Amino acid sequence: KKSEEILKANPGDEQAIQKAQGEYGQAMIHAGLGALNDSGGASDSYKIKDATGKNAFVFKPQKGEETLAGMPAGAGMAREAIQSKIGDERRNIRGLDVAVARTSIVTTSNDMFAKGRNSDPDQVGALQEFLDSDGDAKSKLAKGDRKWIDQVDQKSLESMAVLDIIMLNGDRKGDNMLIKGQPDGTTKLMPIDAGAGLPSKDTFEKTAF
Repeated sequence: KKSEEILKANPGDEQAIQKAQGEYGQAMIHAGLGALNDSGGASDSYKIKDATGKNAFVFKPQKGEETLAGMPAGAGMAREAIQSKIGDERRNIRGLDVAVARTSIVTTSNDMFAKGRNSDPDQVGALQEFLDSDGDAKSKLAKGDRKWIDQVDQKSLESMAVLDIIMLNGDRKGDNMLIKGQPDGTTKLMPIDAGAGLPSKDTFEKTAF
C-alpha cells in the first residue's frame, strides 16, 4: 500500500519508482517470501517472490559478498546501485534502455538470511528488480544452443558495451549476461552483476593492461 501511494504521488519519477520498489521488496522479505539462490554464485543472493509466487526481486546482502582482489570489501552493493543509476540516466536523458535492473539499497531483516555466508538476520544490501529472461548466455551455450547469437539485437549489445566502458567493467562474461527473445525474433541482452565495476586505478591497470 505504501509503495502504491508513493507512485501515485510521483507518477513517472524514477526516484519514486525506486523508493516504491524498496518499500514493496522489503514487505515481501518481512513476509518471508524469499529463499537463498542455490545457483552456485560466488556471492550470496536471495530470490524474493511476490504474493502470487512470482519472482519479483533479487536481494544481494553486503555481508554475503565475495571479496574481489583489489576491491574494497562490502562495496559490491554500492556498485550495483551506481550501475542502476547510470542505466536510469541513459534511459531518461538519451532514451536508451540498457536493461539494467533497478536497484535500491535497503536495510531489512528475516531469519532466512541465516542460511547464507553470514547468519545475521539483519542485513543491508542491494534490492534489485527480477529480470525475466530465457537464462544466461553461458548456460545456453553449455547446452549447445547457439541460434540466439545470430539474432542478438545490435542496439542492446552496443548499449551494454557502453555501460561496461562507463563502469570500467572487465568481467562481462556469459553468466553475467541474460538473454531474452523478443516478439520480433531478435534476442535482447541484459547485463547483470556490477561486482567488478569501478575498480581502483591500480586494479584497473593490472587487469586491463
